Amino acid sequence: MSKEKELQDKGYLKPGDVVLIEKGMEVEALIPRHFLYSNYKGDFSLDNHSVEIDDQFDYLCGEYIVDRVKYYPGKDGNGSTGSPTNYIIYCIKVDNVNTEISFYQLGWGHSIKPGEIKVIGKADKVWKWEK
Repeated sequence: MSKEKELQDKGYLKPGDVVLIEKGMEVEALIPRHFLYSNYKGDFSLDNHSVEIDDQFDYLCGEYIVDRVKYYPGKDGNGSTGSPTNYIIYCIKVDNVNTEISFYQLGWGHSIKPGEIKVIGKADKVWKWEK
């Protein structure tokens, strides 16, 4: 059994899970620089940045479909030469497919642990090919 499957069997998210993202959670998303840096006022170009969802970023709250997951095995090391195992979740917002977020469930970064997020449904990805 793969490590990824083992984690999913322990309650970690998997593609197709529908989850509820709420205020107080930390996620990565494309955010206008205007809201991130004091020297970028008026600049609405986007940066991928980690934010805690508060009133300013409450548009990120809502239902998301887990689109894909990435598992990176860690490496043993001493101090800064090692790296932890990472399990990263990538999601698409149900009511706005242009809004994507990501977060760690394991490893470095802002983590949302399995018990801290609600799976509220399941979704299937459907590919349709037309000639």
